Amino acid sequence: MAESRTLATVLERLHGLDSTAEERRRSSLRALGEENEALITSRLGSLEAFYENRLRRVRRDLEEATEQRIIRMRNSELAESRLNTRREDWL
Repeated sequence: MAESRTLATVLERLHGLDSTAEERRRSSLRALGEENEALITSRLGSLEAFYENRLRRVRRDLEEATEQRIIRMRNSELAESRLNTRREDWL
């Protein structure tokens, strides 16, 4: 009889350990998910700022260009920059 109570106690404690471990695992996953979302948001903001600045620079350079070959080059660069600014491509 004492053995069965001891076994029951051991099983209860094992179940408690399993529950605690699962709770900690889920908590860690939530924390990692939140951290990951923050990093993604930060990176997307950085990319957006980079491409906005690049577009602004290329447009300014295009306005200042006088030679036909430079105008063609800047138009190509502007078209490429516009393709690169598509946010869905960054993910």
